[in-house]
Amino acid sequence: NITPPLPSSLGKTNHLLMLNINIRSIKNKIPELQATIAHYSPDIVALTETWLNKNIANSEVLPTGYSIIRQDRPLRKGGGTALLYKSNLTVRQLPNSYPSPNNWDILISQLQLHPKKVITIIVIYIPPGNTPASLEDFLSWCSSTYSQETLILGDFNLDWFTCISEPPSNLINLHGYQQLVQIPTRCDKKSKREFILDWVLTTP
Repeated sequence: NITPPLPSSLGKTNHLLMLNINIRSIKNKIPELQATIAHYSPDIVALTETWLNKNIANSEVLPTGYSIIRQDRPLRKGGGTALLYKSNLTVRQLPNSYPSPNNWDILISQLQLHPKKVITIIVIYIPPGNTPASLEDFLSWCSSTYSQETLILGDFNLDWFTCISEPPSNLINLHGYQQLVQIPTRCDKKSKREFILDWVLTTP
């Protein structure tokens, strides 16, 4: 599942092209990933459900011209997040201090565009069963922890259409972030119902 390419809406950085992909195993989809990257030539690719572990080297999954930082699941199969970025960009991984549930996969990094321009990038995978309340707690933490421009993207397993529909109890507090994805990213084969589970949140 690929969220349509979106230029970053973060101020003067709108020349950056980013992809948000729920890949469900990088190793099993290397040709597809390479073809997608060759077609779009994105600067940054956020990947969820990478299914990587310590026995899989970066060199086995890394497209030419890109670097990677990873957040593998240490004890269980599945899940995982990663950030691919063009090797000419300056990106460093930050520690994650959020006390999230054990099954959340959160990768936090910073993109240094120039000495005075830093963007925090958070790639997140939340398994099914997530609630608006738990996500609101996370977004509240993000907004209070990172004062600079921030991009939060990944698979939230929470339908955006539901979050903006009636009744009012469905409405979710984004704590100042803007949700950019407005077209479906998933479709149930049986019911044909469409969902937006893969979000891209930015600071205004």
